[in-house]
Amino acid sequence: MVEVFNTRGKTMMLLLLAFALVLSACGGGSKSSQHSSNSGGSSSGQTSSGGEGGGSNETVEISFMHWRTEDKEVFDQLIADFEAKNPNIKVTQTIFPSSDYTSIAQQRLLDGSTGDVFTVFPGSQFEAMLRAGLMEDLTGKPVVDRFVPNLITKGAKDGRQYALPYHLVYNMPLINVDIFEKLNLQRPRTWSQYLDVLETLKQNGYIPIAFPGADIGQGQLMNPMLMNENTDEEMFPKLLTGETKLTDEWFVNSLRKWQQLSQYFQPNSLGTGYEAAVTLFVTEQAAMLGTGSFHAALALSQNPDMRLDLLPPITVEDESQIVYEGVHNTTFMLAINTKSKKKEAAEKFLEFLAEKETAEYYANNTGQLGVVQGLEYSSKSLQFETDFTQLNTRFLPRSTIPDKQIEDAITNAISAVISGMAPEDAAAEAQQVVEQVRRQ
Repeated sequence: MVEVFNTRGKTMMLLLLAFALVLSACGGGSKSSQHSSNSGGSSSGQTSSGGEGGGSNETVEISFMHWRTEDKEVFDQLIADFEAKNPNIKVTQTIFPSSDYTSIAQQRLLDGSTGDVFTVFPGSQFEAMLRAGLMEDLTGKPVVDRFVPNLITKGAKDGRQYALPYHLVYNMPLINVDIFEKLNLQRPRTWSQYLDVLETLKQNGYIPIAFPGADIGQGQLMNPMLMNENTDEEMFPKLLTGETKLTDEWFVNSLRKWQQLSQYFQPNSLGTGYEAAVTLFVTEQAAMLGTGSFHAALALSQNPDMRLDLLPPITVEDESQIVYEGVHNTTFMLAINTKSKKKEAAEKFLEFLAEKETAEYYANNTGQLGVVQGLEYSSKSLQFETDFTQLNTRFLPRSTIPDKQIEDAITNAISAVISGMAPEDAAAEAQQVVEQVRRQ
């Protein structure tokens, strides 16, 4: 009887062991996620406990959230390159239009399922993300050393680095160099000279400035219009302390010049979107485009023979008053979501984007100047007649506005003046919003 019991016991143990192995095979490993790019969905990839894509049979999917819909194909290629080097990490693009990104991004980041790596605007959005504790502290990580040090300061706070700008943008009007040369127009050095240039263009049958007032125009052109009106780079943050006001002369005077400038826009400029404005420019109906360097690639894709330069408005009447000769922005700032459960994989992707070869490919195929050190540009859209890196340019004033309501009030004041409201009245309405924000 003892022998029979032992035999049955061994048989039972073998059956139990086999059953356990079957269960393990069904539930223990991660299922590989298929790579996809989408325009709004969240990441749905699985990862094993503690996996982070490190084991041979483990796959982790991360979400890269940004606003550059026009860069999707370039990022598709870069993601394919990254996945070839990191076969256990899959990257999904989650893209929202820039017009919606400010209102959508923070909410989508909170549960950690979207935006393991994400982009953030400098200024009010960066500050809001920081207050919400959504950006990993990158201070001391080797990836930071790959960027030009003096161009990443807007992604830092109190000596800590939270985001790394990928774009260097000049937010100043583009010009068609051939038209300017045909009319023998020289680079203006005063406001009167600038208006004279616009008048000459108008008298010769051109729309002087194609202005996209239906979407981005006010937020872009306001920057060079203000760069020498108030040279204090804290002018907008000081609105919250009452040290400056939008009813002060520097802002009212800028609105007066907007009133003059708007006489040289196309009809219905406040109803014109940026795509229509670009069309006016590339078809040579307009001699200037009131946006910035970020539209050079789009313009050249439609008219490859154009020669481009940038011409910021100089709003002073004496050359000795010129402090800044242009404005720049360091934006499309890369960050890692503190809520992410896949930070190791996210950091690998961030390091890949910061490699010189990757950043050069991105820059030359999207027409965006970069902030990674040592980049070489082959794209015509990154080569302007004037080398603004050698001039004294100011960081984008709009990106220092501390509150989105105040930013909207400022751009609304510009729209109101274009529509015919007195500059003093438009400024007073904008200041009322500032006071409301201060009381909150």
